[in-house]
Amino acid sequence: MGIFAVYDTVGIQNYVFASNKLSENVGASRLVHRLFNDSEKKQGLLPEQICLAGGRADWKNNTDKGLDENIPAEIVYSGGGNAYVAYRDEQTFQAVTEGFLREVYKATHAVGVAVAAVETSFSDSYQADYKTLMNRLRLAKGFTNRPVAAGNQPVTRQSARTGLPVSRFYEGEWMDEAAYLKREERKAVGTGGIKEFEDLVVEKGRDSFIAIIHVDGNNMGIAIANEIKDAQNYSEAVPKMRRLSKAIDTAFEQSRKEALGIFEAYYKEHPDFKERYEKKGLPVIELIADGDDTTQIVSGRFGLSYASLLLRAIEQAASPFADGSMLAACAGVTLCHSHYPFSDAYRIAEECCASAKKPSRSNPGSYIDFQLIQAGAVSDLRSIRENQFTLDGETLIARPWAITEGISERPAFSWFEKGQLDLAANWPKSRLKNLRNALGSSKVEASEEYSQSESRGYGLPDDFEENRREYFDVLELMDVFEDITKEVQA
Repeated sequence: MGIFAVYDTVGIQNYVFASNKLSENVGASRLVHRLFNDSEKKQGLLPEQICLAGGRADWKNNTDKGLDENIPAEIVYSGGGNAYVAYRDEQTFQAVTEGFLREVYKATHAVGVAVAAVETSFSDSYQADYKTLMNRLRLAKGFTNRPVAAGNQPVTRQSARTGLPVSRFYEGEWMDEAAYLKREERKAVGTGGIKEFEDLVVEKGRDSFIAIIHVDGNNMGIAIANEIKDAQNYSEAVPKMRRLSKAIDTAFEQSRKEALGIFEAYYKEHPDFKERYEKKGLPVIELIADGDDTTQIVSGRFGLSYASLLLRAIEQAASPFADGSMLAACAGVTLCHSHYPFSDAYRIAEECCASAKKPSRSNPGSYIDFQLIQAGAVSDLRSIRENQFTLDGETLIARPWAITEGISERPAFSWFEKGQLDLAANWPKSRLKNLRNALGSSKVEASEEYSQSESRGYGLPDDFEENRREYFDVLELMDVFEDITKEVQA
């Protein structure tokens, strides 16, 4: 009997996003990517162990082939932070797994890996085996903890940031082994002129905001399951899963490249940013890019517009599905100061993405939600909005917004973009801030602000009362929104 196994990472968010050092975040994300994938300079950790066992790891160049019974170990497919492997015997499974877990600890000192397996003959039991494998993986993940270095002894020093035992004096500070490994990896891949979060700030003193963008494909697991539901035999299911996984990876990768290209064309030709581009490059760092999941950090003023570019590019990508159905995704965006605790900012971005996904369940399409954090500690997104964006029991905001055109349930983001342009063209910023503050204070103050503005020749749009929440969203983001979808300036 053979072994069908799955390896899945545990605690990745804490590992990648816990630090307020961009160098560590970038290094951690590259290390996580290299667990299952080859990089430009190094072989992936699992592919390396597969090859050492005489197996085959290059599944993307074998998408039209089924499993080879003469190969002792073979990656079926990987993506989304996990990998599926077929083993012809238990001894090879044990040897590869032990070697892989050992190398993961040596490379990261902090990432946990859950492993599940099922015995199989690799015949006509794919669907049943896969279901059993997923049930066992859920149990394994529930009992898998991240590796933790041995506790301190009286003669050792602790890291001031993590509390773990230090092992290095590196770049002017004592640090634990995991932090050191992250920074070493960052050095290997480089980040251009962007070294830390402060380097993403375009104009210090005017706007010190950065944007954390988290994008996730809609219902990808369900879509994939539906695509292969009739494939019972491994010889049919494996090529189908490989082709589909590769097509999804390609569609999202091309979408990211397209959005990045539009951003770069706008930024490097804009007279306000051209010189900075030549010195430091584009103010964007891609932390996670794995299948339909991506996390990027952008200079704050471009965050919302760049996220909308990503979602629109995903919708326009070639469909990986047999029925030609459109790809869709949702985005959550946190806008915060560059020194704000990054793990908290990322958590809010994840919660915004989850909020954006809610309307997609009844009206399929792409949506975006966002949150501006000015200062101070925050709890969860729901508490922020209940405490700061509710007046007389009613919400002040219209979020989430629909990127997909023609969806009536949620306001269209194209309306948000136009509202930004219209108000900026006709109102001074000081008066727009007064209007936003009045809307958030009370209906009486809002009415007084209306009257005062009109008396000075600043008439409100005809649809203001009807779209009060939409205008509130527009007003709140007025200082941290730059439309990079506009025609590139000469």
